[in-house]
Amino acid sequence: MWYVVQTTSGREQAAVEKCKNALSRDIAAEFFVLVCQFEKFYQKQ
Repeated sequence: MWYVVQTTSGREQAAVEKCKNALSRDIAAEFFVLVCQFEKFYQKQ
């Protein structure tokens, strides 16, 4: 089962650390931040 947590932009890793400290490994096995990267192409040369 997955849970999503909304955070302030730029504070994602701090939220991960807080979750790791607050929850035991029995409840949640893994914490991570999804990252999406885009490439912009200018004047396609």
